[in-house]
Amino acid sequence: MDDEANSHRAFYEVLSEEGYDVYESANAETAIDLIQNNDIAAIITDSKMCCGDGTQLSEYLKENYSDIPVILLIPSEADEHALSAMTRYVFCYFRKPPDYLCLKGMIERAVEQYSLKRELQILKKRLLCDPRRYRMIGNTPEMLRMYKIIEAVKDSDSNVLVIGKQVQVKNS
Repeated sequence: MDDEANSHRAFYEVLSEEGYDVYESANAETAIDLIQNNDIAAIITDSKMCCGDGTQLSEYLKENYSDIPVILLIPSEADEHALSAMTRYVFCYFRKPPDYLCLKGMIERAVEQYSLKRELQILKKRLLCDPRRYRMIGNTPEMLRMYKIIEAVKDSDSNVLVIGKQVQVKNS
């Protein structure tokens, strides 16, 4: 996201050469719409624009899309106090104009981090749906019934002891 056409063009050329699908936005509203309707793995945004503030977008993304890494482009003259405030919610930042070679490497890391987080979420969901998560093996009718019993009592405040084919509940 940047309100400068030259920046859009430069980023588009550099990133599309690397095989990335590149979406462009000149304001936060369009950027949010793109994020809601596409699988975005990383965001590069200017911190200061005439039609909005990339820092505010970073805060919004941290609250609503925390898995998407944000790379913030900041003015070269930004002082340390402003820098601290601007970069609080971002994956990393670059002073403008960025070193495109370093930026490409950082984008690669950001996309890799995003992919790993997504994969972890998928594995967690799969694990929660997998009856073997109890470290018990079996898919006989008796074992399936056992898994249902465990699910029924797992959130209770009572201690539960599972022995063989029987479930004994002991209140504490």
